[in-house]
Amino acid sequence: MSKYILFLFFFSSLILSGELYTQNDISNNVLRDCIENYYGENDLLINGNIYIPTNPKISGHQFYLNNEYLRGKVFIKGQTFDNLLLKYDIVHDDIILLHKNKTGSRIEIILSNKLIDSFYLSAKNSNFYYEHFINTNLIRNNDFSNKYLKSINIGKIKFLIGYKKKYFATYTDVNPSGLFSKNTKTIYMLKDKTLYKIKNKKNLISFFKEHKTEIKHFFKKNKIKFKKINDNQLLQLSKYINNLYK
Repeated sequence: MSKYILFLFFFSSLILSGELYTQNDISNNVLRDCIENYYGENDLLINGNIYIPTNPKISGHQFYLNNEYLRGKVFIKGQTFDNLLLKYDIVHDDIILLHKNKTGSRIEIILSNKLIDSFYLSAKNSNFYYEHFINTNLIRNNDFSNKYLKSINIGKIKFLIGYKKKYFATYTDVNPSGLFSKNTKTIYMLKDKTLYKIKNKKNLISFFKEHKTEIKHFFKKNKIKFKKINDNQLLQLSKYINNLYK
């Protein structure tokens, strides 16, 4: 009974909170379905908060790639949950699950990052069919803001990417409800179990002084501009650097 009351209190508080959010007209039937079916689901996956969509009048969107649910899977405490529909909110750094309960009602849930080890997204517009994101809580000496980083490669030296967007409360005739920024990315390197933010090519090469000539040549030969480096180029660079230390 106490769990039931806490769920009701939490659900009500979500509806009333946040200037950025619309107050959805959630029917009594959907609310009852959520409560009645809440305890029958896998609590390890359905472990987060109800997601309240942002104001649809805001220009742009806050998600990775696009404002659509993508096929994906989530790893939690050694268990795999696949065939999921997921969105990655890169303003709040949250994973949104589109969940269908026993009665067929669809609810959107923010999954708890305290339990997620990693997740995969099927990215239609990417060089990779599935993209792998890891929880930064698993990385030692991590004091960066991203909860999740996209893993580019496997190997002794790993490269990862963090994504962010911002909401700008600037109201104009063109954007009367404000707007979301464009997607920005930050490149990280995991070396000797420590995560480093890579600011530019010079910063990267400083970690590999004994091979700086070779790495500079690789950039020149492949016509790579660090500020514009794409996933495939970063993958090839990571393979090259790892091969230098075999």
